[in-house]
Amino acid sequence: MKGDIRVTEEEMKALFPHNRVLQTQLEKIRPRILTRCLLIVLIFAVRAVVVTYYPEFHLVTIYNERLLGADAAQSMTQIRLILAFFGCIIYLYSFYKNLYFRYANVIVLIVLFGLIWSDIEALLLLSSFGNLTLPSLGLIAVRFIAVVLLWQNYRDLR
Repeated sequence: MKGDIRVTEEEMKALFPHNRVLQTQLEKIRPRILTRCLLIVLIFAVRAVVVTYYPEFHLVTIYNERLLGADAAQSMTQIRLILAFFGCIIYLYSFYKNLYFRYANVIVLIVLFGLIWSDIEALLLLSSFGNLTLPSLGLIAVRFIAVVLLWQNYRDLR
């Protein structure tokens, strides 16, 4: 008897209305979202190259090297890059398959706001606002640009 339960597609849509974006709406906004996603990936790729090859521009890395050592700071950067890669894969898969894309968008926004907050918190805790250089401010601004682009994706979905 338990194996005979079947849920139709209409019932699934009624039970989980936000599971998928309407196909007509998604087709209309797909090029804009894809363009923004590619810009975000490009922004984070540039940021990753700068942080990896020029750690002196990433202010938190400077203080972490002093506190933890260069190897620990390098490992932390690599772990963050791996997590960012998997996050991008999940986000783009959700976009491609139209599965929980609204939720994926909100989760990525929360993560990016958390990263920005951790940067600002580290600057406050280390009293290092006087040590900010233009490149380190640029790296923080890059995250804000990514947040704005993701926010535009979220607004298009609503």
